[in-house]
Amino acid sequence: MNIIHEIANLAGVSVPTVYKVFSDTYTTGEAIQEKVLQAAKELHYTPKTKSSPLKQKEKVVAVILSEVMNPFINSLIDAITKELNNFQYKVIVLYSNENVRMEESNLSLLSMLQIDALIYGPISGNRYPQIDELIKEGKPVIQLFSPVYEQLDTIMFDDAHGTYQAVKKLLQSGHKKIMMIYRKRPIMPSREPGYYKAFKETGLEVNPDFLFSLDVQDSIKGMIKDKVKELKPTAILSANESISIATIQALDELDLKVPSDVSMILYDDSPWEATMGYTAVAHPLEQVGTLCRNLIMKENGNKSQGRQAPAKLVIDPMIISRNSVRIVQ
Repeated sequence: MNIIHEIANLAGVSVPTVYKVFSDTYTTGEAIQEKVLQAAKELHYTPKTKSSPLKQKEKVVAVILSEVMNPFINSLIDAITKELNNFQYKVIVLYSNENVRMEESNLSLLSMLQIDALIYGPISGNRYPQIDELIKEGKPVIQLFSPVYEQLDTIMFDDAHGTYQAVKKLLQSGHKKIMMIYRKRPIMPSREPGYYKAFKETGLEVNPDFLFSLDVQDSIKGMIKDKVKELKPTAILSANESISIATIQALDELDLKVPSDVSMILYDDSPWEATMGYTAVAHPLEQVGTLCRNLIMKENGNKSQGRQAPAKLVIDPMIISRNSVRIVQ
């Protein structure tokens, strides 16, 4: 069996279809092209044409997310980029750094470039003409975390459920004075219902003072330190890496040890959290990369039928148990 037949079998298409994809004079549907090109890649075959279709077919996907220094965001970008690169997509990454003007500037820049799809993590509830134009052109646009546009495919984490799992674990370990430290963002789904649900199932009343919402990022260590001194929690749930680091520093200055004095569960499961033995609420980032690729290919493959009904995909976080939670008798 020659290589073209092998590609056809692997892609599930006919031999003539493979030749059409590799030809500069024929056109085929984008979904078929993706199948054939991926099969060729897996079989390590590059067509011997004047201009290689494997290069011609590459598309550009832009990714706009926040917080360039956030390891969670960078791990997410790594997962998305690896998945898209496997399917002949090139990726451009821009950061908004939690700044609305930067978000607007990034979208203005993209309007001058020839992108084929956008993966976008909104930091505000603003709606932008550049995104409206991409929708009008029928190009795939995926929003992450916040459902600002109801007509777009959306991938979200159920962090209320992640909070429920974490608080339930702490309650089952005998803790009642559980402090949750987090940032409340108007466009982000709230984590608080998960906290209340876990307490309700246990038959305990929630003291709202233990729900410590931070409105700023700067100098939060001192604020956390003062709150811990006031409330004397036996356990803490931290909502992101910057808060976690500030909390650990505050506990160290108070000479409180984890887990002998205070149990801790951290969000995001960064490598340092695993190394230091912290129990974590982890997000399956590889799944996000796969879903982004599937949604982009779905939209590209169905252009002739118009934009499809938007997908609303919600991913459950998972608890990774380590050594930072002690049992309270």
